[in-house]
Amino acid sequence: PGAAASEFCGMYGDALKLRVGARAVEGEANKAVCVFLAKFFQVAKTSVSIRHGQSGRQKVAFIEGEPSALLARAMTLTDSK
Repeated sequence: PGAAASEFCGMYGDALKLRVGARAVEGEANKAVCVFLAKFFQVAKTSVSIRHGQSGRQKVAFIEGEPSALLARAMTLTDSK
């Protein structure tokens, strides 16, 4: 939390690692994660939710959308890292 800008910054095991610009105060970092993922995966903000880890550093996000489109976007991350 508190990075200059939200961005993907590599892999952490089999998970994606991101830096988040918002501080972890009153859920602001979680909101920033959802907004960032929605923008990257080109879905509505309401299509992204934190399923696990709301109060921790490791989170599981759920992204609602067309599976093939989401997978194609996700593969652009792993191909470039």
